[in-house]
Amino acid sequence: MKALKRMSKFAIFGLCAGFFVMLTSTAAAEEATVSNETIIKQANHLLTWQMDHGGWSKDMPQMYTRDWNGREAKSVWTSNGQELGTIDNDATVSEIRVVAEAYQLTKDERFKASVHNGIDFLYKLQYPSGGFRQVYPQRGSDPSSSVWYSNYVTFNDHAMVNVLRLLEDARQGKAPFEGDLFNDSQRKQMAASIEGGLDYILRAQIVANGKKTAWGQQHDPVTLQPQQGRAYEHPSIATDESVGIVQWLEDQPNQSAAVQEAIAAARAWMDEARVADTRYERRVEPHFFYEPGAEIWYRFYQIGTNRPIFSGRDGVIHHDIMNVEQERRYGYAWAGTWPQKLR
Repeated sequence: MKALKRMSKFAIFGLCAGFFVMLTSTAAAEEATVSNETIIKQANHLLTWQMDHGGWSKDMPQMYTRDWNGREAKSVWTSNGQELGTIDNDATVSEIRVVAEAYQLTKDERFKASVHNGIDFLYKLQYPSGGFRQVYPQRGSDPSSSVWYSNYVTFNDHAMVNVLRLLEDARQGKAPFEGDLFNDSQRKQMAASIEGGLDYILRAQIVANGKKTAWGQQHDPVTLQPQQGRAYEHPSIATDESVGIVQWLEDQPNQSAAVQEAIAAARAWMDEARVADTRYERRVEPHFFYEPGAEIWYRFYQIGTNRPIFSGRDGVIHHDIMNVEQERRYGYAWAGTWPQKLR
């Protein structure tokens, strides 16, 4: 059970009824039994799926129950003739952790080299401004492409924060990155990367009507401005992602005045954006219901007005969710209670 306890703090991979599953919660991890042999076997499979640039793809769990066959695509995304690695849906970050665990169990240099290649891939995602894009190499041919959003600095689904947390664990030598996995020079490089990420976050905080608010799902690496994601994900203030950023900022030791100011401003904006006495039901129309004592936050807020933004695949902005087609109303989380995590 040693390996299970070590891995319960982050995503682990397990075999269940012949399928490859990812357990992301501590509770789920504690209910599972993952032997050292299983971890090593899974890590060996992951080595064969790691791409030359050091990254892995996303949403390929069943593929990772076996070795790459030498012919099939290693990524669900290709662009300009290249297979893309990504940090979307915790990809690459989770794989690095599993392979690092296998190294701790075996001291096999193949696993060590794979972890180093994975970390180097994360550096390839980082712009000089400090933000991390979602993919590498570039996705799409130019900014007019419908998939260009992957090249923006990505807070969506906590992609950049997940990377920063991994780099922090690795720099500090926390499990599974302890011992001789990294040298002092590599840890210094991690520290510099984290500092760059922190600087970007502070500078990218959205200012509306002269006040700092929170952050969007995607931001431009140079102008820092929030950018369009998919057709229904407009430049806006994104509550869920902003909560993840605030949590990360609050975890920082020796916080500067700038960090404390960013936290306070984001918290104040969330207090202002709170919708009282309201319950959200994703699959029950009209989705928002009066309920005394309940509270929700919209997923997206229009910058400057704090009006909720809803949108369908046609890309048209609405402020009433019932003006969006049912597929998107039911298929996307348009509200939630994310800021409650900060209490």
